[in-house]
Amino acid sequence: MPVYFENFCEYETFYEENPDGTSYIQDLNFSIQYVTNVSDSRTVSTIHFPYAPEIYAQGSNYNQSFSFFSYNNNQISARTYGRYSVRDLYINVMFDQLFDDIILTKAIIYYNNGDRQEVELGKIIVRCHEPQINYIESISSGASNDGTAFNTYRINKDIELVDITSPFEYLIDEIFEVTINNVDYKEFSGMKLKEGSSLRTDIAFKKNLDKSKKYNTYRLLPMINYQDMDGNNYTILITNVNYVPMYGNFTFSGLFNYLRLKGAL
Repeated sequence: MPVYFENFCEYETFYEENPDGTSYIQDLNFSIQYVTNVSDSRTVSTIHFPYAPEIYAQGSNYNQSFSFFSYNNNQISARTYGRYSVRDLYINVMFDQLFDDIILTKAIIYYNNGDRQEVELGKIIVRCHEPQINYIESISSGASNDGTAFNTYRINKDIELVDITSPFEYLIDEIFEVTINNVDYKEFSGMKLKEGSSLRTDIAFKKNLDKSKKYNTYRLLPMINYQDMDGNNYTILITNVNYVPMYGNFTFSGLFNYLRLKGAL
């Protein structure tokens, strides 16, 4: 059976209220990766999350229903490394009401030949973002192939930074270096910023992942907690804290060793 790589990710979907009083929650689109034999002709027909029965999800190797992705709509996204094929599974999740954080750790995958497979996903956190006042305004962001990224912000009110919180804080330390205005993210508490000043976050991937983790996907959204001078509390998410294995990260020998380490050979 295919072997699915683990995912440690946070995703947000957005809640919107319309002028007529109705509301809408955006669908969430994301992908996960797996490895199988190059001769495997099975494709995914659907996906179910047994620990989150309140959500409806679709899964497919084809992305014609997933405009969020940019691959050719008529082809499976697959890369070949010797006898192995690394493939993408596109997932679309739909919601019909506001929800508390949903944690996805397990999925049941159904294939077009009738096979069924229960897989460990890692930990995927899905949350619903409601509009809120924010005095840290995003200005620009970017990422590079060398594993570095940045975000810049404008400060629209005198504020004091409190701390950063994340359900994946242990992974931030292990996999990334994050600084706030050139100060390590664990040491900036108490930093005061004046209205009209700027804030910059820099993220660097450490590139020394353990062999058992090198093909995992990491998409983290650490939260900066801050307050104004009246003691009112606010939050803003840091984006671009990501590591997603791409074409050049995979090799035949690397996949062979990974599968052997996972007991799949």
